[in-house]
Amino acid sequence: MFGITFLTFLLTYLSPGDPARLMLMSTGVTPSDELVRQVRSELGLDQPFLYRYGTWLGQVVTGDFGTSYKYISG
Repeated sequence: MFGITFLTFLLTYLSPGDPARLMLMSTGVTPSDELVRQVRSELGLDQPFLYRYGTWLGQVVTGDFGTSYKYISG
């Protein structure tokens, strides 16, 4: 299970596009670079990959599967 979660997290990390920018663009407005940086910081996307994975794994153990980038309203 550990390997599957790591591989899935890695593939999501390597996928093209910036989740913060894509999330903001889904509102129909082109976001400024400053707003994108702010959202990346709020979502923890500015942290290193292994730190983000370790944080996510720790939260999963307690039943918290994280924030869905798709369903965040800006």
